[in-house]
Amino acid sequence: MTSTTEGVPAHERAARRLRRLARSVWKTVGGARGGLRSLERAVRLKLKRQKPGRLQPLLRPDDPADYARWIAANDVLSGLDRSLIRRHIAAFAGRPRFSVVVAVEAGADPGAVERTVRSVRDQLYGAFELIVAGGDLPPAPGVVSVAAPAGQSLAAGVAAATGAWLVPLSPGDRLAEAALYLFAERILAVPEAVIVYSDEDEEDAGGARRNPFFKPDFDPELMLGQDLLGRLAAYRAESVRAAGGPATGADAERDLAFRVIEAAAGAPVVHVPFVLCHRGGAAPVPPKAETLATIAGHLARTGRAATVEADPRFGIRIRRTLPPPPPLVSIVIPTKNRHELIGPCLAGLFERTDYAPLEIVIVDNGSDEAEALAVLAEARKRPNVTVIEDRGGFNFSRLVNRGVAVSTGSVVVLLNNDIDVIHPDWLTELVSQAVRPEVGAVGPMLYYADDTIQHAGVVLGVNGRAAHEHKRTPRGAAGYRGRLLVARETSCVTGACLVTRRDIYDALGGLNERDFAVGFNDVDYCIRLRVAGYRVLWTPHAELYHYESVSRGHALATAEGTERHARESGNLRGQWWQLLSADPFYNPNFALEAVPHRLAWTSRARKPWIERATARQGPQPGVSPDPATLDWRDGDAGAV
Repeated sequence: MTSTTEGVPAHERAARRLRRLARSVWKTVGGARGGLRSLERAVRLKLKRQKPGRLQPLLRPDDPADYARWIAANDVLSGLDRSLIRRHIAAFAGRPRFSVVVAVEAGADPGAVERTVRSVRDQLYGAFELIVAGGDLPPAPGVVSVAAPAGQSLAAGVAAATGAWLVPLSPGDRLAEAALYLFAERILAVPEAVIVYSDEDEEDAGGARRNPFFKPDFDPELMLGQDLLGRLAAYRAESVRAAGGPATGADAERDLAFRVIEAAAGAPVVHVPFVLCHRGGAAPVPPKAETLATIAGHLARTGRAATVEADPRFGIRIRRTLPPPPPLVSIVIPTKNRHELIGPCLAGLFERTDYAPLEIVIVDNGSDEAEALAVLAEARKRPNVTVIEDRGGFNFSRLVNRGVAVSTGSVVVLLNNDIDVIHPDWLTELVSQAVRPEVGAVGPMLYYADDTIQHAGVVLGVNGRAAHEHKRTPRGAAGYRGRLLVARETSCVTGACLVTRRDIYDALGGLNERDFAVGFNDVDYCIRLRVAGYRVLWTPHAELYHYESVSRGHALATAEGTERHARESGNLRGQWWQLLSADPFYNPNFALEAVPHRLAWTSRARKPWIERATARQGPQPGVSPDPATLDWRDGDAGAV
């Protein structure tokens, strides 16, 4: 006889044992609160004995088999889950009512409509009305049927809605049974919210799920480049009406989202990090002309000067307009020797950068090689170049702060001496973003010499601290769900090329010389920016080469460097530990082990029905790696 566990990985066998343990405890205690606490203690003890990131292979979201494993471990409701959800709903302080509108055009597949209608009827949360607008389907019990002219089904359904929240659906899309419950829970928790949206995936006719879209928290910059809200979002009805209701056309829902956001004047757009919509096929791609017009209209209505154009590399390119006259930009470059690096770096600024006005401040940390001194002497002859001397021990933060202090521009660029220019408009792109009042820092796309990616934004919490997103991905790749093709918000950008405004830099006290002399000074600065209310952006439209750590060598190459790196890693964790496992732009369903964009065996997404059931012990948003168990030599070292 064949064993049922033959060929099953160890981590899956452990998960099965945990589930059996949960069933046993629940059966024994008959569902009492004490049983829940016993269950949680048992699970926590089991997890504590495991070393995070060592037992389980990392799961790829684009691999159907890996995604199926993730679903089995994180996205299947048990009878106990359903019972706790119903108890939670019964205890709600209010009942937000949804109007679910299925917009049906003539000729729609009746089976696809039925799939969607059935999923709405199966919701665990019952405070909703179901409206089917358009099409020629026969009436059904519990369904409000609304006639609609061709191309106006959504508008007709919205006009008939009576709920406080509108949920547009496309025929064929299936809601997860907890979808409206989780939306209602978030609406009650964030009563000022104007839109609530979720993660999603695709589902074929046989029920197989694939291509998950695990989204970041709301990012208005990313929303310009891709349909971030996707196929499932709930809109506050009064805001929809204030925005004039839905328009017609292939890009109608994104246009509606833009206008609702505009009308709501800064009200929150809330992300629920659960896969709550299973698309009945690939998402439709609206005609490029309509997409460009939708984005251009939004930018014009919000008073942001920019042009929107199709781009063969990126699909959509938004060019922000510089204010007249353009601000003076100060580029600060710490350096020591290595003429083969500082020479090409300066040549790129002098000969292959089209931005003006520009000044360059070089902070020389004790160069004593003849070739490097000759490069600096030649640079001094230029009227817009200043070279200052700092012969103290290497402290990158101090060197940068000294350079910024003597510069005069209203925009400051922190630049490593191992950066080389690729396209002349790199600085124009970065400055046009940095001058926006809500933006605190901007970073570019950086490549290694072999045309693989060195920097495309920084993710907090990976390996217990921070890591580059899409590192070593080939140049030209789209990245996870197209993230390498669009400007977007990120928690941090690298100090190898960081653009910020002088007034902000001065207000924050510059880089932290004491705690982050060499490593993580850029991460610390960007976190402080975000805490102060500024946004940090990354753009693929500014491209540079970065020969990382060539000038000073790898941080762990010496005993002194290893000790300093450990100390600065500890400082980062000590000061910002609460943020390191909760990067808003890195979905909690992704793992925090070494490689970004791999699925977590144990999701960090909070489960409100479990939180309520274990309220005496406090919320349990997930199990984060214990810093004491991690090998801090893994992944990147030094400043990111």
